[in-house]
Amino acid sequence: MKKTTANAAFLKGLRYMFWFALAVLSALFIFSVSISADEKLKLTNVLLGYIGVVITSLVIAFLVAYTGVKKGIEEGESSDTDIFRKNGKLNLNFFKRE
Repeated sequence: MKKTTANAAFLKGLRYMFWFALAVLSALFIFSVSISADEKLKLTNVLLGYIGVVITSLVIAFLVAYTGVKKGIEEGESSDTDIFRKNGKLNLNFFKRE
C-alpha cells in the first residue's frame, strides 16, 4: 500500500476541516444574529462579523490539519516530512484536489 505524502494529507485535512468549521460557525453566527435582531442591523457589521467567521474557520482548520499531519509523521504514516511543499515548491492550494 502506497503511503500518502504529508502535503497531500495536510491539504485534504485543511480543505475538509475548513468547510466543516465554516458550516458550523456560519450556522452559529446566523443563529446568534437572528436572536439579537431586536433593532435594525447594519449590513457592514454583519459582513465584518462573517469575515471573522471565515478567518476563524481557516485558523481552526489549519491548526487541526497541521497537528494531525504532525502526529501522522511521528507515527510513520506519511512517506515524507515536508508538509508545505510538493516536489520542492511551496504548495498550499487547498481548493485543488490531488
